[in-house]
Amino acid sequence: MPNVSRIRASRALAATALVGVALALSACVSDSKGGALGAPTPSPTTGAVAPTVPPVPTMPAIPRNKPAAVVAGTPISGAAYADAVTQVNKTVAQRKLQQPGMTAPTERQIRSQALNGVIDTAVVDHYAQQHGIKATAQEVQRRYDAVQTQIAQQALQTGQPVTFTDVLTQYGFTVASFRKALADGIVSQKVEQRVAPPGLIEAVRARHILIGPPLAQTGTLTPTTKARPDAAFKAEAMALYQQLRKDPGRFAALARQKSIDTGSGAHGGELGWFTKGMMVASFQKAAFSLPVGQISLPVKSPYGYHIIQVEEHKKIPFTALPQSAQQTPAVQALVRQQQTQFQTWLSAERKRDHVRILAQGV
Repeated sequence: MPNVSRIRASRALAATALVGVALALSACVSDSKGGALGAPTPSPTTGAVAPTVPPVPTMPAIPRNKPAAVVAGTPISGAAYADAVTQVNKTVAQRKLQQPGMTAPTERQIRSQALNGVIDTAVVDHYAQQHGIKATAQEVQRRYDAVQTQIAQQALQTGQPVTFTDVLTQYGFTVASFRKALADGIVSQKVEQRVAPPGLIEAVRARHILIGPPLAQTGTLTPTTKARPDAAFKAEAMALYQQLRKDPGRFAALARQKSIDTGSGAHGGELGWFTKGMMVASFQKAAFSLPVGQISLPVKSPYGYHIIQVEEHKKIPFTALPQSAQQTPAVQALVRQQQTQFQTWLSAERKRDHVRILAQGV
């Protein structure tokens, strides 16, 4: 909904970690003239070749044929651990390209993060198996298709010939390992919602008709419509309000015909669920004070005049809100609360599963 997004606060991207880094891929394409291991660079002051930095001692290779840890009596293979280290290393390399001044983690820190990641996944999977929690093939495919589509759209927008397979390779995944990562993520979300249920937050589901100057793509008024007096828009909104008082059943039809918010208008004015902090102040005040089913008098905002009808008003899990709600302070507090609860559960579950780390140097 291109216009409603201007009424709401900025929309946050939400997807798997790979989606996030994939969207930033356009800033991470390697320079074809050379990489970090190219020829020594002449000193900018003397023209002499700058001394090379002594190589940092590397940690021993991870034995792929030996278990790296044991969770609930089941070994985690060295191969799974090594692959996770590769994925973390490649992600760090991409972030360094985006943020050249960032302090990179040490190899020991990378290995610790990777090993603890695969251990946590195994702990969650063990719990999921005990409680019949699974990721269906349809759920995995939907996420797979969404990532593939988003990467294709990003490549089209930036004009860079980056394919889905390129992105997977760049971050250390194969198609099979990426599908498994998606399945693990779905299972983890289901387990998290079971052991650390999302907190409830006051929210409203409403629809509206917006009367005012057409909104340009930038969210500002178009120059050709600024001359029309504000009173004319108010009068038009009042006329619609009077029609709706007589026949509330026409709300959806009038929203499609009259609303300048063409995104919601195409859906009969539907805005979906929103919480405080997502809408402009005047709209928010009216929506949260309006009885369910009642139609408001025209409410003025910087975008024009809104006629609002509240369809539901109750406390709902914050996970049922759109991603744009994730940036509001109230939802952020609930997110942190759930994450803390889940981490507390995970720590206790690791002890119950008698986790043993066998890998060296972690």
